[in-house]
Amino acid sequence: MDKLIVSFSLNENNKELKKKYLPNSILFSDRLVLKPLSIGDADSCFLPLLDLSIYNYIPESPPDSLEELVDDFENVVSNNKDKTSPYSVNWVIRFSNQENCVGLIDVTFLSDSEVEIGVLIFPKYWKKGIGKEACAEVVEYLFCDLGITRVIANVNAFNEASIGLLKSLGFIFMSGYYEEKFKNGMSRRGYRYEFYRKWKN
Repeated sequence: MDKLIVSFSLNENNKELKKKYLPNSILFSDRLVLKPLSIGDADSCFLPLLDLSIYNYIPESPPDSLEELVDDFENVVSNNKDKTSPYSVNWVIRFSNQENCVGLIDVTFLSDSEVEIGVLIFPKYWKKGIGKEACAEVVEYLFCDLGITRVIANVNAFNEASIGLLKSLGFIFMSGYYEEKFKNGMSRRGYRYEFYRKWKN
């Protein structure tokens, strides 16, 4: 099951990171285009985000209404324009020849030395390799455009598809080290994987 919901932490002692930040970057892969999130994207994302199977491995819940999702997207877009810390780059994932939104991916800059990535593919598009393709494109962007040298990936220990994604991209298992807290009070252990730019061919 291609359930691609992963959090990454990228560490690099780079004080110029924010200056290199490219908030309006459009990224292209063989099949996909990743465009910056807009408030208007809420319409195409709302129904897919109601699928409860999305939330098996993340401490989130579906939006209660389209209006709530519009507000969430508006807050994201507004924060990105302010470029305050933490700020994020958020993309909507689409096939290059279609307008339908197939998922979301984001990079949140927690500080000058730490960045977090999240990727979510809508269930209709699981088992198509979309998460791997989108994630690989964003990691390439982080390595080449932002000068990041190390990627630390924190993934739910029960999320076999996401673990498979990390391995397929070249990530190496490092440790099982944290407890992920869910809103319902449950917690699940997570694994840490790492990937260094120097490992790329």
